Amino acid sequence: MFGQKLFFYKDNIMRKILIQGCLKKIMFRTSILLLTVCVATVCFAADESREPSLSYTLTIDGRNHHITLDQPLLLEGNYKNPKLTLAASPLRRFPFGGVEFHYPATFSWEAEIVSAKDKQWVLSGNDFKIMYFVLADNVTLDSYVDAMVRQFGKEKTRISDTERVLGRQKYTGKLLLVKLAGTGINLEVFMLPSKEGSRLLVLQDSPPDNKSLSEEGDMTLRILTETFRDTMTPDKPDGGGK
Repeated sequence: MFGQKLFFYKDNIMRKILIQGCLKKIMFRTSILLLTVCVATVCFAADESREPSLSYTLTIDGRNHHITLDQPLLLEGNYKNPKLTLAASPLRRFPFGGVEFHYPATFSWEAEIVSAKDKQWVLSGNDFKIMYFVLADNVTLDSYVDAMVRQFGKEKTRISDTERVLGRQKYTGKLLLVKLAGTGINLEVFMLPSKEGSRLLVLQDSPPDNKSLSEEGDMTLRILTETFRDTMTPDKPDGGGK
C-alpha cells in the first residue's frame, strides 16, 4: 500500500503568514521540500527495481582495474601503446532488502516494489531461482509452507526440516520436495530475522532425476554460501526461523 501525506493549513495560520508577508517564501520552500521528498521516494523505489549493474575488469599492461558501467574511472600514469583487455564479471551483486549476496550475472531479473515494506525479487537461471520477499505482514515459516503445500497439492509434496550456512550464519528452515507432471522441484524456505514484518528467502532448484542438485544449483549455492550477508542483523552462529 502506498502511504499518503495530507497537509492541512488552518485559516488563522494562513492569515498570520499573509500578515507577515512570508507566504510566497514559505510555499516555495515547502514545494521544494515536498518535491525533494517525492523525488527521493521515487528514486529509492526505482533503484530497488533496477537490475544491479554488471561490473567489468579492465586490464592495462597486466594491471587490473575494476569498473562499473556509467561510473568514471581515474587512471594514473602515462601509457604508450598500452595493451587493453576488458572482461565482464561473471557475477552481479544484490544489495536490497537488508541482504547482500552475489549471483550469476546471466540470471534474469524480476522485481516488484509495492511499497517500502512490501517488495519481492526473483533471480532466475535455467534450473535455479533465488526468491527474496520483504513483507509488511507477520508471516511464520509454517504458515508460508502450508500455503505452498496447498498450492502444489499435499499428495505431491514432501516436507522436512533443513539448514544451510549462508555467509557467517546458519539458517534453519523447511525443504519441500515437489513432483509436478513428472518433474521434481526442490524448495528451501528460510525466514530471516526481522524487527517488523517478515523476510523470506526461497531457493528453488530443478535437479535432474536421481540427483539432489542441478549443476547450476550447486554453483549458485556455493556463491551464496561465500557471499551472503544479512545487513539488518548482527552475525550469529544460528539464524532464521520464527
